Amino acid sequence: MKKKKILAIILASALTFVGCSDNKENEANSDTEKSGINSEYINLTMVKPKTINPIINKDKSVGYIMNLIYDGLFTIDENYNVVPQLVEEYGISQDGMSIDIKLKNAKWHNGNNVTSQDVKYSIELIQKSSESPYKILTDNIASVSTINNKELTIKFKNKYAFSVDTLIFQ
Repeated sequence: MKKKKILAIILASALTFVGCSDNKENEANSDTEKSGINSEYINLTMVKPKTINPIINKDKSVGYIMNLIYDGLFTIDENYNVVPQLVEEYGISQDGMSIDIKLKNAKWHNGNNVTSQDVKYSIELIQKSSESPYKILTDNIASVSTINNKELTIKFKNKYAFSVDTLIFQ
């Protein structure tokens, strides 16, 4: 009987000390646990990238993340229609052998404007890179000429009904 009383006293004391602990630890956890809506961070899952250069990246999971970072001239919507993304206006020549493009006002991560020279550089870099998954999309491009910082002309090697559809690379 004495053993039961002593055990009950020890158990009650242990519960009192554990139950009456300082609540600072719980407050610290509630500060660090923010909802997804109010979080200042976004966690994205992908394989470890071999490169973050979208022109030569071949990993699909990395590509999905880069699609959130980089915009293309055009994109494909949920109904498989070509939709301008970085393009404000465009016009296809009557012979279908070129497209004139006027860019939207867009900025790089450092605040510099995206220019027609940037687009030309990207297309030419893709064409030179045999590793680029976008190379096939630029095979029909004969040349790119810049008119000013916001306007450029892309000339095609062959008339192709889906030339605009191929301008979806980042």
